[in-house]
Amino acid sequence: MRVVVGLISDGKKILLMKKNSPDWQKGLYNGIGGKVELNATPLETIIKNCEKELGVTISNWRELDSEILPNRVEIFYFLTILAENEINSLESQTNERGELFFIDNLPKNILQDLKFQIEREFLNTEKRVNIRINKRTKILIYIFTFISIILISLMLVGKAQTGDFLYYLTNKKEKEEKDKKIEFIKSFNTKLFG
Repeated sequence: MRVVVGLISDGKKILLMKKNSPDWQKGLYNGIGGKVELNATPLETIIKNCEKELGVTISNWRELDSEILPNRVEIFYFLTILAENEINSLESQTNERGELFFIDNLPKNILQDLKFQIEREFLNTEKRVNIRINKRTKILIYIFTFISIILISLMLVGKAQTGDFLYYLTNKKEKEEKDKKIEFIKSFNTKLFG
């Protein structure tokens, strides 16, 4: 499942919606948004949900980030900046209350992933311990890990087939040295004794 979350700001304040549903979000603050329909893009979805929730058409959305949660829900975060008079005139068209908060004074009952996005975008805090990795970096890490596992597996299988699994370096070297000594002694004896 894919969902979008939209942040509307004037650079000082941000509009947040006090959620009534779903149950796990009830009473928490979130941005506008919702589920991405099957044949829709995240950008089309945030524009549509903005019209539905606030009664205005905003098309200058910028994607901030996206992440895939452990439950395989992919979240796309969007931001738009409006003039102060525009953001002050916005009103919720749903049963959820829209409220303006100063960016440096967010409510305590805000969804933490949303708080992270706001702070990263506007406050640029260096004290963040929880560093999030963007989607492309995660994919590269997964690919690198997968390839590494395959290569290590192939190397181990090759060593096991030659009989030198765990003692490859020491046993093979000792065996080569013994073979050289035996060959030298045989050739020496052949030359001496014919």
